[in-house]
Amino acid sequence: MSAVVLTSSHASLNVLRNLDVELVFLEVYKLRAHGIVIKVRMPLLDGVSLSMNIEECFEDLLQASDRKEIERIIQYLLGRSIENIDEVIDVAIKKIRENKYDGSKWSTLAFSISHNFDRDDKVGRIFEELIKKEPENPAHLNNLGVNHVKRKLFSSALRYFARAYAIDYDNRGHDKASELPAWKNLVGLSELLERKLDRRS
Repeated sequence: MSAVVLTSSHASLNVLRNLDVELVFLEVYKLRAHGIVIKVRMPLLDGVSLSMNIEECFEDLLQASDRKEIERIIQYLLGRSIENIDEVIDVAIKKIRENKYDGSKWSTLAFSISHNFDRDDKVGRIFEELIKKEPENPAHLNNLGVNHVKRKLFSSALRYFARAYAIDYDNRGHDKASELPAWKNLVGLSELLERKLDRRS
Protein backbone atom coordinates (compact mmCIF):
# COMPACT_ATOMS: atom_id res chain seq x y z
CA MET A 1 0.00 0.00 0.00
CA SER A 2 1.35 3.41 -0.92
CA ALA A 3 0.74 6.45 1.23
CA VAL A 4 1.13 10.18 0.93
CA VAL A 5 0.02 12.95 3.28
CA LEU A 6 -1.95 15.91 1.94
CA THR A 7 -1.88 18.88 4.24
CA SER A 8 -4.54 21.57 4.26
CA SER A 9 -3.75 24.95 5.70
CA HIS A 10 -6.57 24.19 8.12
CA ALA A 11 -6.31 20.46 8.63
CA SER A 12 -4.26 17.34 8.04
CA LEU A 13 -5.72 14.86 5.58
CA ASN A 14 -4.31 11.38 5.16
CA VAL A 15 -4.49 10.16 1.59
CA LEU A 16 -4.07 6.43 1.76
CA ARG A 17 -4.74 3.64 -0.65
CA ASN A 18 -3.66 2.09 -3.86
CA LEU A 19 -4.47 3.17 -7.39
CA ASP A 20 -7.79 4.82 -6.56
CA VAL A 21 -6.29 7.26 -4.02
CA GLU A 22 -9.02 7.45 -1.41
CA LEU A 23 -9.10 10.06 1.34
CA VAL A 24 -9.37 8.69 4.84
CA PHE A 25 -10.33 11.24 7.46
CA LEU A 26 -9.65 11.05 11.18
CA GLU A 27 -12.75 10.75 13.37
CA VAL A 28 -11.77 13.96 15.09
CA TYR A 29 -10.77 16.62 12.62
CA LYS A 30 -8.09 18.98 13.94
CA LEU A 31 -8.32 22.37 12.30
CA ARG A 32 -5.14 24.37 12.59
CA ALA A 33 -6.54 27.78 11.74
CA HIS A 34 -8.01 28.36 15.18
CA GLY A 35 -6.80 25.26 17.01
CA ILE A 36 -10.36 23.99 16.65
CA VAL A 37 -11.48 20.40 16.97
CA ILE A 38 -14.73 19.70 15.14
CA LYS A 39 -16.33 16.39 16.12
CA VAL A 40 -18.50 14.36 13.81
CA ARG A 41 -22.09 15.56 13.57
CA MET A 42 -22.35 17.32 16.88
CA PRO A 43 -25.88 17.85 18.22
CA LEU A 44 -27.24 21.19 19.41
CA LEU A 45 -24.89 22.68 21.98
CA ASP A 46 -25.45 24.56 25.21
CA GLY A 47 -24.89 28.27 24.93
CA VAL A 48 -26.23 28.56 21.38
CA SER A 49 -29.78 29.84 20.97
CA LEU A 50 -32.09 27.20 19.51
CA SER A 51 -33.99 29.93 17.67
CA MET A 52 -30.98 30.96 15.58
CA ASN A 53 -31.61 30.43 11.89
CA ILE A 54 -28.82 29.72 9.42
CA GLU A 55 -28.44 33.37 8.40
CA GLU A 56 -28.13 34.43 12.04
CA CYS A 57 -25.55 31.70 12.67
CA PHE A 58 -23.41 33.08 9.84
CA GLU A 59 -23.68 36.60 11.23
CA ASP A 60 -22.52 35.31 14.61
CA LEU A 61 -19.73 33.33 12.96
CA LEU A 62 -18.54 36.47 11.22
CA GLN A 63 -18.43 38.38 14.51
CA ALA A 64 -16.93 35.58 16.60
CA SER A 65 -13.31 35.97 17.69
CA ASP A 66 -12.92 33.38 20.44
CA ARG A 67 -12.01 29.94 19.08
CA LYS A 68 -14.49 28.18 21.40
CA GLU A 69 -17.27 30.41 20.15
CA ILE A 70 -16.30 29.72 16.52
CA GLU A 71 -16.23 25.99 17.28
CA ARG A 72 -19.67 26.04 18.89
CA ILE A 73 -21.28 27.99 16.06
CA ILE A 74 -19.89 25.60 13.44
CA GLN A 75 -20.93 22.58 15.49
CA TYR A 76 -24.39 24.05 15.87
CA LEU A 77 -24.67 24.70 12.13
CA LEU A 78 -23.69 21.12 11.35
CA GLY A 79 -25.82 19.58 14.09
CA ARG A 80 -29.02 21.42 13.17
CA SER A 81 -28.53 21.08 9.42
CA ILE A 82 -27.91 17.38 8.86
CA GLU A 83 -31.02 17.16 6.68
CA ASN A 84 -30.43 20.47 4.93
CA ILE A 85 -26.67 20.94 4.69
CA ASP A 86 -27.00 22.26 1.13
CA GLU A 87 -28.67 25.37 2.53
CA VAL A 88 -25.67 25.99 4.79
CA ILE A 89 -23.36 25.75 1.78
CA ASP A 90 -25.58 28.05 -0.28
CA VAL A 91 -25.65 30.67 2.47
CA ALA A 92 -21.86 30.43 2.87
CA ILE A 93 -21.45 31.12 -0.85
CA LYS A 94 -23.97 33.97 -0.75
CA LYS A 95 -22.10 35.63 2.14
CA ILE A 96 -18.82 35.45 0.22
CA ARG A 97 -20.44 37.09 -2.80
CA GLU A 98 -21.81 39.82 -0.52
CA ASN A 99 -18.32 40.36 0.99
CA LYS A 100 -19.65 39.26 4.38
CA TYR A 101 -17.15 36.55 5.17
CA ASP A 102 -13.89 35.65 6.86
CA GLY A 103 -11.77 33.40 4.64
CA SER A 104 -10.24 31.43 7.48
CA LYS A 105 -13.56 30.74 9.22
CA TRP A 106 -15.29 29.87 5.95
CA SER A 107 -12.51 27.41 5.11
CA THR A 108 -12.87 25.86 8.55
CA LEU A 109 -16.60 25.46 7.96
CA ALA A 110 -16.03 24.01 4.48
CA PHE A 111 -13.63 21.35 5.77
CA SER A 112 -16.02 20.52 8.62
CA ILE A 113 -18.83 19.95 6.09
CA SER A 114 -16.49 17.90 3.91
CA HIS A 115 -15.58 15.73 6.88
CA ASN A 116 -19.15 15.07 7.95
CA PHE A 117 -21.19 15.08 4.75
CA ASP A 118 -20.95 13.76 1.20
CA ARG A 119 -20.98 17.21 -0.41
CA ASP A 120 -17.47 17.64 -1.74
CA ASP A 121 -18.61 19.03 -5.09
CA LYS A 122 -20.59 21.80 -3.38
CA VAL A 123 -17.88 22.40 -0.78
CA GLY A 124 -15.52 23.02 -3.69
CA ARG A 125 -17.73 25.95 -4.69
CA ILE A 126 -17.00 27.63 -1.36
CA PHE A 127 -13.27 27.52 -2.10
CA GLU A 128 -13.88 28.66 -5.68
CA GLU A 129 -15.78 31.71 -4.43
CA LEU A 130 -13.04 32.47 -1.90
CA ILE A 131 -10.48 32.35 -4.72
CA LYS A 132 -12.53 34.79 -6.79
CA LYS A 133 -12.34 37.23 -3.89
CA GLU A 134 -8.74 36.50 -2.91
CA PRO A 135 -7.02 35.03 -6.00
CA GLU A 136 -3.54 35.40 -4.56
CA ASN A 137 -4.32 33.60 -1.31
CA PRO A 138 -2.28 30.38 -1.36
CA ALA A 139 -4.32 28.82 1.44
CA HIS A 140 -7.53 28.96 -0.64
CA LEU A 141 -5.75 27.55 -3.70
CA ASN A 142 -4.23 24.75 -1.67
CA ASN A 143 -7.55 23.97 0.00
CA LEU A 144 -9.33 23.72 -3.34
CA GLY A 145 -6.55 21.39 -4.47
CA VAL A 146 -7.21 19.14 -1.47
CA ASN A 147 -10.92 19.23 -2.30
CA HIS A 148 -10.16 18.18 -5.90
CA VAL A 149 -8.00 15.29 -4.70
CA LYS A 150 -10.91 14.03 -2.67
CA ARG A 151 -13.07 14.27 -5.80
CA LYS A 152 -10.31 12.49 -7.78
CA LEU A 153 -9.76 15.51 -10.03
CA PHE A 154 -6.02 15.02 -9.89
CA SER A 155 -4.90 17.18 -12.83
CA SER A 156 -6.69 20.26 -11.54
CA ALA A 157 -5.52 19.51 -7.99
CA LEU A 158 -1.92 19.62 -9.22
CA ARG A 159 -2.57 22.98 -10.91
CA TYR A 160 -3.99 24.49 -7.73
CA PHE A 161 -1.10 23.18 -5.62
CA ALA A 162 1.36 24.57 -8.18
CA ARG A 163 -0.33 28.00 -8.17
CA ALA A 164 -0.33 28.09 -4.38
CA TYR A 165 3.33 27.10 -4.24
CA ALA A 166 4.27 29.76 -6.82
CA ILE A 167 2.73 32.44 -4.59
CA ASP A 168 4.43 31.01 -1.51
CA TYR A 169 7.72 30.99 -3.43
CA ASP A 170 7.34 34.61 -4.53
CA ASN A 171 6.53 35.70 -0.99
CA ARG A 172 8.95 33.56 0.99
CA GLY A 173 11.50 31.84 -1.26
CA HIS A 174 11.80 28.10 -1.75
CA ASP A 175 13.28 27.20 1.64
CA LYS A 176 10.27 28.50 3.54
CA ALA A 177 7.74 27.69 0.82
CA SER A 178 8.89 24.06 0.79
CA GLU A 179 7.76 23.74 4.41
CA LEU A 180 4.21 24.86 3.57
CA PRO A 181 1.24 22.67 2.57
CA ALA A 182 1.11 23.51 -1.15
CA TRP A 183 4.63 22.28 -1.93
CA LYS A 184 4.20 19.14 0.16
CA ASN A 185 0.91 18.38 -1.57
CA LEU A 186 2.34 19.09 -5.02
CA VAL A 187 5.27 16.75 -4.47
CA GLY A 188 3.23 14.09 -2.68
CA LEU A 189 0.48 13.92 -5.28
CA SER A 190 2.97 14.01 -8.16
CA GLU A 191 4.87 11.07 -6.69
CA LEU A 192 1.69 9.14 -6.03
CA LEU A 193 0.41 9.61 -9.58
CA GLU A 194 3.83 8.68 -10.96
CA ARG A 195 3.72 5.42 -9.03
CA LYS A 196 0.23 4.82 -10.37
CA LEU A 197 1.49 5.22 -13.96
CA ASP A 198 4.47 2.97 -13.28
CA ARG A 199 2.17 0.19 -12.11
CA ARG A 200 0.15 0.43 -15.30
CA SER A 201 3.18 0.20 -17.57
